[in-house]
Amino acid sequence: MAEKKSTKKCPVCKHENDPSEVICTLCMADISGVCPEKAPLPAKKTPSPSAVAAQPAKSSDANVTVVLSEKKLRLKMGEVELEIEDGDILGRDTAGKTFLQAFPGVSRKHAVITYNGKAWEIEDLGSTNGTYINSRQIPSGKKAVIKSGDKLGISKKVVFEVK
Repeated sequence: MAEKKSTKKCPVCKHENDPSEVICTLCMADISGVCPEKAPLPAKKTPSPSAVAAQPAKSSDANVTVVLSEKKLRLKMGEVELEIEDGDILGRDTAGKTFLQAFPGVSRKHAVITYNGKAWEIEDLGSTNGTYINSRQIPSGKKAVIKSGDKLGISKKVVFEVK
């Protein structure tokens, strides 16, 4: 059995990093706020960055949900939780950027989420890989209502289930 050593576990991909790292060496997520913890070292060798680039993270590997309320929308993927407010833009450079940067199929400004007083809506902002509800692409510039039971896709790789 491997000796226990202090590591920083990435909340996005669960990779165990050296405690001195501020960015996950596997998926490049921000881990500067993660506290080191004692954990067994992996028995196998850590993959090289080029091998990681060939195997992007997939949302299907995690517990993914969206929680709807009148004030805020919460997107959950594994241990990561994004809190969205009316008018927030989802993307690699906007709301959720720390988490979404691990997914190259998500545009920098991918989609805007709004609350119209009765329901949450999502609108694609001309993203390269599209925004989907229940596997149907939302036309760019058109709003679609988000309902409980829907599958909300920010590209085809990042899919949240609405609860």
